[in-house]
Amino acid sequence: MRKIAMLAVGLTAFLGGAGVSNAAAPATSSTFTGTISPQRAGTLLFPRAVTFRASATVRNPDGSQPPQVSVIQLGLDRNLRQNGLVFPKCTSARAQAAGTLEVPSCRTARIGSSDATAQVGTSVLRFKTVLYNGGAGKLVVTVDQQDGDIFRAFDAPITRGRFPYGPTYNFSLPADLRNPAPGLYPSLTGLQNVKIGGVFAFVRRRVRIGRTFVFRVVRVPYLESIGCRTPSSRTRVGSYSITNTFKFSPTPPQPVVGPNLTKNVRSLCLR
Repeated sequence: MRKIAMLAVGLTAFLGGAGVSNAAAPATSSTFTGTISPQRAGTLLFPRAVTFRASATVRNPDGSQPPQVSVIQLGLDRNLRQNGLVFPKCTSARAQAAGTLEVPSCRTARIGSSDATAQVGTSVLRFKTVLYNGGAGKLVVTVDQQDGDIFRAFDAPITRGRFPYGPTYNFSLPADLRNPAPGLYPSLTGLQNVKIGGVFAFVRRRVRIGRTFVFRVVRVPYLESIGCRTPSSRTRVGSYSITNTFKFSPTPPQPVVGPNLTKNVRSLCLR
């Protein structure tokens, strides 16, 4: 905990000498990019495996530490389906006990990863994240600080979003991750190399062969496309809708926070 303790002491001294002015709080902004690949869409009868990739930033215009993100939401298009119910599963308790990003007993449940940065005063913290399937309704997230002492595993519920969104991933950052040591309140500033999908599991399924149905062991993707929304039935080019929301919580360094920040983007798809 040496590095965490040194950061906490430095931040306390900085705030004690400079003070905190709520009236001068700058306007926080965010950016977000998200894509689904490949562009060719599947159908209900013939789904197609896809991969979701994204990046995002949270910043103050003057470079100061932004408010602390408490919830990250990622909503994918209704024409995308996640198959967590049939995938191998991991638990946050097992991941926390392992104390490492790559949990050996959860290897087959690994479905994604991400890099992240956070800011404490003028210091930058870097993190690696691995995502595991936790079942039909949740992910298991492991977060590890690079060259530091912070490690945490937690559950992230998956809900159904409002039209045009479907699977929505809700990452509520645990209190001990947002305040890992006395006086230390890291603020998320970026998500890089976010990836969900592109992995498969072998399961026994009822499949159609000609006019009959039989049970076969088939390769099932974690994330798949079952359609592409287009402007009209005569158009082959359409798009997937993707949304990102950052929710903030007050902390001693930033007792007043602004509104949630939401960005909506579209990713090209072909019928």
